[in-house]
Amino acid sequence: MKIANLKQANDLKQDALMEMERHGFLLKTLCNATPELSSLEDTEKMTETFLLISMGTLGVTHGFVLILDTDSLKGKVISRGLEDRDIHRLYESAPQIITKYFPNAFHKDHLSPVGVRLLPRSGLPDKDSLPLETKALIQWTPDEKQCGLMGLGAKIRTEDYGEEDIEFLLGLANSLMVSIKNVRSMTIIRQLNLDLQQKNVEQHEALNNAARIQKELDGRIFHLNALYDTTHELIGLNDTKKIMETFLLMAMGTFSAEKGYIVLLDSIEKQVFVVYRGIEKEEVIRPRGDDIERTLPQFLETAKTNELLPMKAQMVPPEKLADNPACPIQVSVGLLFSIDDTCQGVVGLGGKITEQTYSSQEQELLQTLVNNFMVFLGNVRSFETVQKLNVDLEKRNVQLNKTIDELSASTRRIEVLEKAKSQIKHVIQKEMERTRRVSVVDIILILVVALGLGIISNFSKPEGIKLIPGVWLREPSLTIGVHEAKVKYDAGASLFVDARPSDFYKQMHIDGAINLPLSLFDFVYMMKFSKLDLEREIIVYGRNISRHYDEEVAFKLASRGHANVKVLSGGLSAWQEKTYPSAP
Repeated sequence: MKIANLKQANDLKQDALMEMERHGFLLKTLCNATPELSSLEDTEKMTETFLLISMGTLGVTHGFVLILDTDSLKGKVISRGLEDRDIHRLYESAPQIITKYFPNAFHKDHLSPVGVRLLPRSGLPDKDSLPLETKALIQWTPDEKQCGLMGLGAKIRTEDYGEEDIEFLLGLANSLMVSIKNVRSMTIIRQLNLDLQQKNVEQHEALNNAARIQKELDGRIFHLNALYDTTHELIGLNDTKKIMETFLLMAMGTFSAEKGYIVLLDSIEKQVFVVYRGIEKEEVIRPRGDDIERTLPQFLETAKTNELLPMKAQMVPPEKLADNPACPIQVSVGLLFSIDDTCQGVVGLGGKITEQTYSSQEQELLQTLVNNFMVFLGNVRSFETVQKLNVDLEKRNVQLNKTIDELSASTRRIEVLEKAKSQIKHVIQKEMERTRRVSVVDIILILVVALGLGIISNFSKPEGIKLIPGVWLREPSLTIGVHEAKVKYDAGASLFVDARPSDFYKQMHIDGAINLPLSLFDFVYMMKFSKLDLEREIIVYGRNISRHYDEEVAFKLASRGHANVKVLSGGLSAWQEKTYPSAP
C-alpha cells in the first residue's frame, strides 16, 4: 500500500515537474520571442516569425495568419502546412471574415483598438471560410485600419490546447501587436523626421532665397539711388567739360574705382575733350584734331559698333581699348557711346579699391548711368550750339547793320547822282536844242559821263559787278584731253564733276559724274566731298559763252586742299562728239 502511494506520489511529482518545465519553456520562449519580434521592421516578416514560433513551440501541424485591411476589405495570408485551396479560400473570404469576426470594422466611429483574445470554441470550425482542421483562433486589432486573425490546426500530439498554451499564444500575440505598433510608430517617426528634414531644407532654401532677394533688392535700391544722385548732380550744368568731370566723379564714387577717364571726340568741329581722375598728367595722351578721323573708325572697328545707334552705350572689352591712342590707361571696364553720327566717346574705369571685379549687375548699372549721362551731354552740346549760333547771329547782325548803313549812304549818293544826272540831262537837252545836231565831241562826252555814272553806281553797291573777272587774275587750271579722260574713266581712277547748274546737269551729263553747282558749292561739298581723299584725281567740266563754271569750281576744289584737279578740254561737247558714255 505504501509502495503504491509512494509510486503515485512520485508520478504526481513527475507530472508537476514536467508541467513546471513546460511552463518555464513557454515563458522562456515568450521572453526570447519578444525581442526577436521587436527587432524586425517589416510587419509581414514579423507576422511570419510569429506564426513559426507559435507552431514550433506548440507542435502544430499547420496554421495561418490573416492580416485584414478594413478599408479595402482585402487580406494578406501567411501560412504553413495549408493546401492551396484553403489559402485561396482565405483570400476570397476576407470580406466575410471581417464581417463575422470584426463587425465594428464597418462603423469607424465605434471601432477602437482592442487587445488579443481567443475566439470561443463554439465558432469553430467555420467551414465556409476557415480551414476545416482549425482548432484555435486568436483575434487582435492593433488599430482601426488593420486587424489580424491567427488559426492553428491540431497539435502533433492529440491533446487539446491547454490553458498554458492559450496564455502563451495570447502573450505572444500581445508581443506581436506591441511590436507592430512600435514598428508603425517608428515608421511614423521616421516619416515625421523625413518631413521635418524636408521642411528644414525648404525653410533653409526659403531663407536663402529671401536673403538673395533682399540682396538683389538692396542692389536695385542702390542702383536707383546712384541713378537719382547722378541725375541730381548733372541737372543745371551747361558746360561740356564740367558735366563730363561731374559724371566721372560720380561714377568712380559709385563703383569705388581708383582711376577713370572720359574721352569725347567731335569729328565736325575736330574737338577733343578729355577728363580723368586718379591718373598722372604725364600718362594722358590727348589726340590732336588731325587724329580724330583716324581714332573714331578705330573705336567703331574695335568695339564692333557699326550698328551702334545714337544715344546708346555699348560695353567694350577692356583689352580692345589698350591700343587706342585716345585711351590713357588700361581699364577694367569700358563703354563706347554715341551722341550722334558726329560725336562719339568712351568711358573707362580702372580697378576697384577693394580689388573686386565688376559684376554683371554693376556693368548693367554703369551702362544705365552712361545712357543717362548722354542725355544731359546731348542737351549741353545743343545748348552750346545754340549759344554759338547766337554769337554768330550777333556778328551777322552787326555786319547787316553795317551793310544797311553803307546802303543808306549809297542811296544818298545815288540821289545826288540822280540830281546831277537830271541837271546834266537838262544841259544836254538845251545844247541839243541849241545846236540841233550832235557832234562827235558831244557823243564822247555823253559816253564818258554815262560810264562815270555807271562806275560810281557799281562801286556804291555791295553786290556790284567786278570790272575785271577774278578768273582772269588766276593761274589757269591743269587740263586733260578727252581721250586721256576716257582712259581714266574706264579705269575708275578719277572722279568726274559736272560744274554746271543742276538744270543743265539733268538734261545731259557724263554718265557717273557728280553734280557740283557753283551756286551750291559749299553745301554740296559738305554733303558729298568732305570725306573724299585729297589726293584723288578730279576731272571738272561745264562752261558756256559767259561763264566758265569748270574753272571756278576747279579753283574752289584746289582751295579746299585737293591736289589733283583738272579741267576737261572741250567739255561735254567734246565728250559727246566721241560718243563716250553720257546720261540724260
